[in-house]
Amino acid sequence: MSFVEYSEVIQDSDVAIIYLGHNSVMPVKVQHGAQTQTRYGVIRHSSDLIGQRYGSKVTCSKGGWVYVLHPTPELWTVSLPHRTQILYTTDIATITMMLDLKPGSVVCESGTGSGSLSHAILRTIAPTGHLHTVEFHQQRAEKAAEEFREHRVSHLVTVRNQDVCKDGFGVMGAADAVFLDIPSPWEAVGHAKAALKKHGKEHVHTEGVIPTVLKPTRTSTTVNTSWRFFSKAHRNASSLLPKIVSLSCCALFGMWNQSGSGLVTGG
Repeated sequence: MSFVEYSEVIQDSDVAIIYLGHNSVMPVKVQHGAQTQTRYGVIRHSSDLIGQRYGSKVTCSKGGWVYVLHPTPELWTVSLPHRTQILYTTDIATITMMLDLKPGSVVCESGTGSGSLSHAILRTIAPTGHLHTVEFHQQRAEKAAEEFREHRVSHLVTVRNQDVCKDGFGVMGAADAVFLDIPSPWEAVGHAKAALKKHGKEHVHTEGVIPTVLKPTRTSTTVNTSWRFFSKAHRNASSLLPKIVSLSCCALFGMWNQSGSGLVTGG
């Protein structure tokens, strides 16, 4: 089992998603000899889960039944243990599109939080891409790294416990895209610029820097200053410009217009 590769059969140490109803799903670490309590009764891992096919209908001890699903980033988003507020699938899809992520992309992210966006990024950039994710809070960083190992995606991600505004992402000239979800994203723009790949001497090729805060203007001003050396010819090529999107409370607040001339804000 992996969040980026599909497996047919449930195995010991897999993370499976138990589907109890439309609004009720829960992740379970499958372990030989273990049991999971549900409102429909007990699920015995050795007899009810291990060796069964993903998608199977499992009858619990009280006679009720559940489905056992293969984990995906979308299912993880609605079942993960919340350590922070998270992004949900609709906004994650928008972010993935705006950053133009694809297999092989190298991405820098801060902060990691509960890992909802991180898992979606990993599925998108696999099998040859890499995610560099930075989390300021030590326990959250350690828990995220543990989950990546359990979900068998640790080879695709590097977790760093540091302050991105002071210490950056730990990489230079390597990233295709940067995502910022921190209180003061403008303080990290310089590090974002340093992390992005450089093509030639006078411009930075980037698919996007996206702050998720209610202060898009300040961040936009910082980015405009940071990328001031763009020539007029480069400004006419939107693919070479940092696209600034401000998201708050899972709502899209703004995006770069097609000409790349600035931030278009909206409600």
